[in-house]
Parts: sequence; C-alpha cells; structure tokens
Amino acid sequence: MFTVSVLESTQLLSIIPEHPMTRLYHLSNGSLAFCQKLATFCKLKDYDYDLRLLDEKSVLDAQKRLQELPIRFSINLLNLRQQRYNRQSKEYDFVFVTIDLSQVENLTLLFKKLYYVVKSGGNLLLFVQKDRDNISALKALLEKHLYVAVNHLDLAENYDVISAKRMHGWGN
Repeated sequence: MFTVSVLESTQLLSIIPEHPMTRLYHLSNGSLAFCQKLATFCKLKDYDYDLRLLDEKSVLDAQKRLQELPIRFSINLLNLRQQRYNRQSKEYDFVFVTIDLSQVENLTLLFKKLYYVVKSGGNLLLFVQKDRDNISALKALLEKHLYVAVNHLDLAENYDVISAKRMHGWGN
C-alpha cells in the first residue's frame, strides 16, 4: 500500500506553483492518507481536486473519511478500461498516479489516456515501488507517448516518483 510521510508530502507538494485555478487529478488505489493530504492542500490553496478511485468500496470510504472537502472536490469511481478518464480533455495541471502499476493490464493505454487529461505544460507524477517497477522502462514508455522532461525523483525509502510533462504541439 502506498504511504507517504509528512516530510515527503511537503517536499512533493512544494513543486506545485502558487497559481490560481490550479487543478489536480489523482488516480488512487484507495490509500486515503495521501488523498487527505492532497485534499487539505487543495483546500488551503483553493485548488480543484478530482479524486478517482478503482473500486466502489474505496469511493464510499473516501466519501466518509473526507468529510471536510474543498468546494471544488470530487470523488469518482474509475474503471481503467473505460474509453476516457475524464469528460473533457486537457484540463488538469497535475496528475498524480498512486495506483499499483502492476494492476494495469496495458500501461501504453494508461499513458495515452492520461495524456489527454493533462493540460499543455501540465505534469504527470507516477509513484512507483522501488525495486519492483522498472524505472528505465517506464521512462522510455512515457517518452514514446510524447511526454517530455521525464525525470526520476528519489524522495522516499519505499517508492520513487517519475515526473513527466505534456507540452503543446508535441502530440495530438
């Protein structure tokens, strides 16, 4: 299960600039500790937060536990096989992916779908388990699907973060 310390979350959230109307999209496995940190952060900054969970039980748990939600906060069920991951394309500044990537049948399809979720100039942040997920292969796959500035961030003991940017004119 994905966990993040206060120090790690502070370091990670420090990369988000102080811009009005920032929108965050979070694809989560149901680990609500980090969801709570993101929701609190968004509430303090008056940002939008769209939480997508992979099963109905997680959605119900999140709705119960995250009572003090930001005004622009939504919790929705996401099926990895659905055609699109959002109603409108290219609308999020930051996309956090904290699901276990081994649950994903087709990473190529995941990255293609997420490409249309991220705004031009927006960031994709993949949280991957150390020693289990092949960082080089994931970085190469992201670059193949038109993400740029793909970097590996070593912020914690049990996971790594891969950051990537979507740029205007670099794809569809």
